[in-house]
Amino acid sequence: MISNDNLFRPVKRFVYSRNQLYSIRRRQCVPPLQQDTIDTLKAHTIWRFRGNHGGSHVRRSISTIVSFRGCYATSQLRNPNALGSEDRQTVRVAVRPSPLLLDFGLTNARSVKNKDVVLVDYIIDHNLDLLGITDTWLSTGDRDNVDLGRLKPAGYEFRHVPRLTGRGGGLALIYRQSLTVNVERVDGITSFECMVCNVSSNGKPCRIYIIYAPPPIRRLFIDEFSLFLENMPVSSSNVILAGDFNCHVNDIQNSTASALIDAAQTVGFTQHVRGATHVSGNTLDLVFSRLCENIIADVVTDSLQISDHYPVLSKFNMATPSHPVHNFSYRELNKIKVADFIRDIESSTLCSPVISVTGVDELVHIFDSVLKSILDKHAPLISRSVRFRPNTEWYNDDIRRAKSLRRKNERLWCKSGLHVHKELYNSQRKLVNELMTSAKKEYFSTLIHNCGTDQRKLFGVVNQLLSRDKQLDLPNHVSMQSLCDDFGNFFKQKIDKIQSAFTHVSDIKLSNNLNGSDVNRNIFSATSKFDCFSIISESDTHKLVLSMKSKSCGLDPIPVRLLKTCIEPLLPFLTNIINMSLSTGTFPVSFKRAQVRPILKKQSLDKNSCENYRPISNLPFLAKLLEKIVSIQFQTYLSQNQLFEPL
Repeated sequence: MISNDNLFRPVKRFVYSRNQLYSIRRRQCVPPLQQDTIDTLKAHTIWRFRGNHGGSHVRRSISTIVSFRGCYATSQLRNPNALGSEDRQTVRVAVRPSPLLLDFGLTNARSVKNKDVVLVDYIIDHNLDLLGITDTWLSTGDRDNVDLGRLKPAGYEFRHVPRLTGRGGGLALIYRQSLTVNVERVDGITSFECMVCNVSSNGKPCRIYIIYAPPPIRRLFIDEFSLFLENMPVSSSNVILAGDFNCHVNDIQNSTASALIDAAQTVGFTQHVRGATHVSGNTLDLVFSRLCENIIADVVTDSLQISDHYPVLSKFNMATPSHPVHNFSYRELNKIKVADFIRDIESSTLCSPVISVTGVDELVHIFDSVLKSILDKHAPLISRSVRFRPNTEWYNDDIRRAKSLRRKNERLWCKSGLHVHKELYNSQRKLVNELMTSAKKEYFSTLIHNCGTDQRKLFGVVNQLLSRDKQLDLPNHVSMQSLCDDFGNFFKQKIDKIQSAFTHVSDIKLSNNLNGSDVNRNIFSATSKFDCFSIISESDTHKLVLSMKSKSCGLDPIPVRLLKTCIEPLLPFLTNIINMSLSTGTFPVSFKRAQVRPILKKQSLDKNSCENYRPISNLPFLAKLLEKIVSIQFQTYLSQNQLFEPL
């Protein structure tokens, strides 16, 4: 027990550094510890002996601890980005991510135009579901469409909000196609850029605000950011703020950083990033969430350097989306025996000499139904479901070995903190980037060379290079039926509006011409008339069918190539359909149907707005054949009677 006299007795004070305290057991510290100091350290269990030294004469059992590492393995490594060279902190090394949580990444790319290979490889390596990017340097319009295509891995989508004026800046989000995401720009802010991403995964929503505050940070940013937080809807749940704030929150004496944290804490937000996110050792990239919402499970800083910023990896308490399942149907047309197919056509009602029908629509129905039944017999429809997984064709063993060595050098640098190990890691990182760039270039150069003069294959390679998926980029919808109704109503209203405008203009012009004094009355008199179409022969039908392109439509009973192969037994029935339509002046109802494919006009446009889509219609083959016959006869009449407008 220590007496009061000893407590207030003046003592000599010593100051020890961390390394000197670590060397206490070796008795190498200067000045040496006093015995009473040693006794005090022992009494508080700060200085403890391990007991007997291990050796061959002492047998000790080593216990095995089995635990679940979760999504990150934690080890005591030297942080090369720490402010003090002697500081040590926990650095988490990323391992295989947990399948139960949503993986989100954040990085300042400092222009994505020359980092497409690195970013795509980083997304695939870390199995990220979302990657927020600040300072993209992308511009408005179509000038960066090539860069946008290269930045989109297979199975992912890319959305960005560029800076409207000046150079630099810009925000982007790369996300899985299985996620429901809606991206919007936040306007009315001058000191920082912001875009809101409404994300839904398996029915659970969250709202991510990606923010970029360009330096220098002034008081205006703090004021606008505080007002932005105060005006944020309280009803919004699972709100996350992530981005490059350019505030040194690691410096407790930085007044701007303190004001930023205070503004966030005032409205109930907390900051999760610990450790340096910049090569200078400062913490600039931040992730905020509401303290009352348990949306963020873990936040770590990765040591892989994409730019002068280190990526920030987060785990959200949301179910990660599974790989999308594509359901498709196909027919094995190559296995059809043409001779047997023709034999079944000859024995069907299409080749029957007597068929009693009431009109051309019934003829078309018989033609379609019989051919479909024969096709189902020889090539039945097969349905399959395939789970899509991203794949990189140009990835080779050299890249795999180089990345393994890069990871080894990274661990060595994190462990030692030596400059020589950092240089080894940086050189290996540059080598990996060069290998990936050259491998991708060589792969696509070979594909383009193998295309030769085949333009179809060449455009397919270009679409693959630009990551243009064959899958339609459609608006968010509840069901396909409701989406089709929305598109149909929009395009119908658009056509009605255009038609009404033309009718109004034509009535005005006709009225002016009739009332004008210089009207040539002879333009209303006619010396010839076109009152009926001419019937065609089977030979004419045969020539026209073979001369048309072999482009099929999903409404065709059989593929056009197969129809041309089996055209001989079908000529009488097909010619009968055309002649009945021409003689009665009836266009079959089924010919008025088309498959409409909505195409987004520009990748930078909002995909949830129907006005940003262009409808591409694909008509049945027989409809195009009948239209061509009518066009030929009508053009012949105009040419013979010199009714074309003079050029």
